[in-house]
Amino acid sequence: MPAALSCGEATDVCSSTVSGNSPEARQLHNRAALEPMQLECQEVPDDEPSSLTVDHNKLKDLLNSAVAKTQDCEVESVEMLYALLAQCIFRHRDNPDKTELVQEMEAQVDSFTSMLT
Repeated sequence: MPAALSCGEATDVCSSTVSGNSPEARQLHNRAALEPMQLECQEVPDDEPSSLTVDHNKLKDLLNSAVAKTQDCEVESVEMLYALLAQCIFRHRDNPDKTELVQEMEAQVDSFTSMLT
């Protein structure tokens, strides 16, 4: 199991790993962070039911938990958590039942924040 990192240390690890040390790499990283994400929308055929199953209370609890656990973290650490959660969402994009997605996201928040403390 890796040693526990503070929010600042996790940021340093991420920065050196992701952006490298060159000014060009840092500039590319900064530009990518500022540009809005481009999402491709797909139309759902009319003959398929589009019922979405999600527990809104669990989703709100997840949000409150993530906010509370990252309250003292630097922006870069929160961005790392955002990237992990976005990957979860991407993996579950085709499943209309979002129960497993919320559970996986809860596990990611717990795992991520436990390495920060």
